[in-house]
Amino acid sequence: LQCIYIAFTLHGNYMIIALSQKTVHTEKPDIPVLPRMLTLNSGEVTNKGIETSIRLNPVKTKEWKVSIGANYTHNENLLKDLLVDRIGVNGSSVVFAQVGQPVNIIAVPDYARVPEFADEAQTIRNPENLIGKVIVDKNTGYPSRAVEASIIGNTIPKHRVGVDFSVKYKDFTLNNVFEYRGGYYYASISLGSNLDFTGASARSAYYNRERFVFPNSVINTGTVANPKYEENTNVTISDGGTGFWTNSTYNRGTYSNYVYSGDYWKWRELSLSYDVPASFLKKTTSSTIQAARISVQGRNLLLLTPKSNEYTDPDYSANDNNAIGVSTLTSSPPTRYFGGSISFTF
Repeated sequence: LQCIYIAFTLHGNYMIIALSQKTVHTEKPDIPVLPRMLTLNSGEVTNKGIETSIRLNPVKTKEWKVSIGANYTHNENLLKDLLVDRIGVNGSSVVFAQVGQPVNIIAVPDYARVPEFADEAQTIRNPENLIGKVIVDKNTGYPSRAVEASIIGNTIPKHRVGVDFSVKYKDFTLNNVFEYRGGYYYASISLGSNLDFTGASARSAYYNRERFVFPNSVINTGTVANPKYEENTNVTISDGGTGFWTNSTYNRGTYSNYVYSGDYWKWRELSLSYDVPASFLKKTTSSTIQAARISVQGRNLLLLTPKSNEYTDPDYSANDNNAIGVSTLTSSPPTRYFGGSISFTF
């Protein structure tokens, strides 16, 4: 009599990690003799998170085995102390370490937007439905640039989910691995801006390269000293063709246009394997080969991303990994792999 039963295991961890002795090497030119390098304590970072995993074995018979597993990791970090208030990560001009912010924040030029308050004393609030919208010129329709860079988010995923699914029938085994990453941002500035310049980007064709009303924008019908913002419904950009998309001030130099959600679901791997029966090996090889397996597999099979990601797989960046969350024109393109293998045990 064969039985079908359900069994599961559950694991979980909560972690708090404080790193207060992270060191950097810096040059001190006033030292008269070599070497002029000093090792300094760069700052303090705290990490908080949870790690959980669960595995279900809903079917286990003589011929069938089914296993389903999942894991979840949540991580939040904070840079509490640093030698300076802000420093570029790996020399980046886009990704920074800044005191009081999560590690690896993206801070880039952005459009001027409607602030929360209409006065410096912060006593008069702007209309809630207008806060955060882009301010455009009431005559030309062109957007204006903010004086300071805006912090868009950070490049480290807060949420990671892994799911695996395995089915075994007699000597055949089918394995699947899926992954989700979420709660972070990614920048494709050089890639996106160059595609806009050449007219090869999808966003440059949104409005058929005709004049258009800048999306989610407002116009100032008051004065600079006493602004009064209204929804922009009919003031179109003077030139919706090359005049806008190639312009550094209005489009390409406003790097926030090329920062987007790094969230994704990915079908990481699919494999099918066949274990050659031991009886067959004994008969044909006189037990010289103890075991043999034939398998085929594919990796990076499917990627699902938000509509804002028009450029690339967030796993691929300037350094062929997402160490700092920036892709460039020199980044390796995402690759889908297919292969097979035959293994023997003697």
